[in-house]
Amino acid sequence: DTPPERVELRVLTAAVLAESAPGAGARRIDLSLEESAPAGISGHPALLQVLVRNLVDNAIRYTPDGGQVQVRVTRGAGGVQLAVLDTGDGIREAERGRVLERFYRVAGARADGSGLGLSIVARVAAVHGATVTLGPGLGGRGTSVSVVFPAVVA
Repeated sequence: DTPPERVELRVLTAAVLAESAPGAGARRIDLSLEESAPAGISGHPALLQVLVRNLVDNAIRYTPDGGQVQVRVTRGAGGVQLAVLDTGDGIREAERGRVLERFYRVAGARADGSGLGLSIVARVAAVHGATVTLGPGLGGRGTSVSVVFPAVVA
């Protein structure tokens, strides 16, 4: 069990987005990372990569060709927020809590998957003392997933 270390979440997120860019580009999905200030958190880099990769891969998977996936890392009073917003099919409000459960899949979902992605995100977030919130995506369409991590004192 390795102790947590200081992780620059924006740098880690940019690296994951670079890996995901070819798949997004092949489907003409505009994948972007908003400019932001440094945002350090305390965590496990390998687990955080899994969390970010799951969120980004899900957003790309459920966004139609030519859509948009926007990623934001912001530092605020409440901590450091990672938000992934898309223009995909969206998740009805009644199902937003359930999609964090293992193997749960939204009925009629267009894309393939095991239903594990967001449950893994929820478990990694819990290990880091972070909270996960789902809401509407870009322009009121699609989905947004926000993960708020406790801020690290510099």
